[in-house]
Amino acid sequence: RQQMYTECVSNSAVTEITSESQSDAVDSTSSDAASSDFELLQCVISSDRVFVAWRVFAAVYSTAIWITGWINNELDFFLFLTEWSLTLTTLYLIAASTATVVHRYSSFSSNPIFKTCYARICTLQDTATSLSILVAVIYWYFIGKVSCLAIQEHGITAILNSMDFFLSRNRVYFIHSVYKPLIV
Repeated sequence: RQQMYTECVSNSAVTEITSESQSDAVDSTSSDAASSDFELLQCVISSDRVFVAWRVFAAVYSTAIWITGWINNELDFFLFLTEWSLTLTTLYLIAASTATVVHRYSSFSSNPIFKTCYARICTLQDTATSLSILVAVIYWYFIGKVSCLAIQEHGITAILNSMDFFLSRNRVYFIHSVYKPLIV
């Protein structure tokens, strides 16, 4: 019992110390507060340069897939859900990479316009990730034609979105992942 009491007292002391250090941390700098507001622009990767390079690579790769799909199906490009998903994914990855670069390397991220854009990027991430996975599952289950472009549009796009989703620290609630793709 005495050992349990000692553990409880030490845990409460740790809690008090933690709450004091958190209140001190809130007062520390505005850049820390600004960076915590934009969790989508942060990453589990410790290096900022690696995360920026990942986002830019994903945006360029997705754009290349989109352009290739447009060239191959110019007349009926937007008739398929795949192309709509690819367009949404490309828009999201371009916006996210641009916002990541702006947030990392400029002071514009404290601007209210940037915060509004960030909210739209979060919506795009929820929708693009859910939609790309849905399109990939539907395509490979029902159609399943294997070609280089099909692998790029239905496989790599879902993998890019999933990797970006898991690498970024954006809060995603279940209800957001359900009703946002249904609205689209």
